[in-house]
Amino acid sequence: MEPPKPKSRMQRVREAMGLSQAAMARELRVSQPLVCAIEGGGSESGPISKLLDILEAQLAANGAHAGASSASTPEQGTAA
Repeated sequence: MEPPKPKSRMQRVREAMGLSQAAMARELRVSQPLVCAIEGGGSESGPISKLLDILEAQLAANGAHAGASSASTPEQGTAA
């Protein structure tokens, strides 16, 4: 049995953001089939790569690499 294929950078970022492929496509303003193709091993174009760089930096700043739950409702529990 072959070991599982490692996740693409697109898939890691998308999952960390808690997005479906369709939602990620809307965020990047590309088609869902393009997101699917990139996740399947297709090439990231220059603009897509730069957008993923920005999203990764935002995730790192928010501490969301552990999962999308840490990025949800940042002001949770502040209302009296």
